[in-house]
Amino acid sequence: MRYVAILGLLICFLLTGCEYVIPHTSEALSDRQQLEELRKQTEQIEEQTKALESLAKSAEKLTHTNVAVPKSEL
Repeated sequence: MRYVAILGLLICFLLTGCEYVIPHTSEALSDRQQLEELRKQTEQIEEQTKALESLAKSAEKLTHTNVAVPKSEL
């Protein structure tokens, strides 16, 4: 009888421990996934920023060149 009680208590402790461990584990995995997604988004923003800077430089070069534009297009 004593062994059954000890086994029952042991099972209760294990289940209680799982109740505290599992939510924190899934929370950590979720945080990790969010950080990975943020890293990817940051890389995309950096690439877009470089492309916009390149476009701005090209536009600046075009404004400094003297290109004859017909008056009908103005």
